[in-house]
Amino acid sequence: MSGVRRHHAVLVMGGGPAGASAAHTLASLGVDVGLIDKAVFPRAKLCGGLLSMRSRKQFTRIFGDAAWDQAHEYACAGIRLFHRNRCLSEVDGYTPLYFTHRAQFDDYLLNLAKARGCAMYLGDGVASLDLAKRLCTLQSGAQFSFDYLIGADGVNSLVARTLFGAAYDRSKIAFALEMDVDRALLTRAVDRPEIYFGIVNWGYGWVFPKRDTVTVGVGGIQARNPNMKRDFEAFLLSLFGTMPPGKVKGHHLPFGDYKREPGRDRVLL
Repeated sequence: MSGVRRHHAVLVMGGGPAGASAAHTLASLGVDVGLIDKAVFPRAKLCGGLLSMRSRKQFTRIFGDAAWDQAHEYACAGIRLFHRNRCLSEVDGYTPLYFTHRAQFDDYLLNLAKARGCAMYLGDGVASLDLAKRLCTLQSGAQFSFDYLIGADGVNSLVARTLFGAAYDRSKIAFALEMDVDRALLTRAVDRPEIYFGIVNWGYGWVFPKRDTVTVGVGGIQARNPNMKRDFEAFLLSLFGTMPPGKVKGHHLPFGDYKREPGRDRVLL
């Protein structure tokens, strides 16, 4: 795409659920919209992957009820709450909870937006963003002018950095560690989500069931958890008896630091 220059009425930066939802909504209304993301989808993404009934209502409002069944891979109707290794409460027969893997979920939503007419530009990161000229230049050299910009590019948002000088306040932002573990390694059945308090400060641990795996993680305010890696390893040992094989993913979470005005002029976060 080197040297190519295109124009869209709305340019969406970021191919996660927020970006795909915005793109799908605009394209459904006949708006000329393009979406860019540095990743090639499907791609791995740190996320517990829990979808509540509130999530389902928003999903069906945007993408339609017929699209819902392919959006998740596991469902249950209960939850367990722990303080460290002691079960405090168990709920069964409540409203359904749904679970997905973000790699497949995000790819699915992008394809729904593409089917509505959104132009997709994936696998090419942003090199520069000039809000005064309303011009975005990608690493390939391709350029996109726009009338409006939607920054859905995550917690490390380039759009937020360009607008406000920083994407987040380090004293307030949260951080998480997570990994997917084969269900066969569990020492007991996990058929519903489990939330663990007392694992980290100002946060919690989780074990979320999927079809073939469980997603295990901890998250909390970063400034209050200088030893989160150690705490996560102790949590894994308490669950599995040994360190399970697999890759540990770490990432900041958009929690604890919110913008009072999420945008400016023709830019929306």
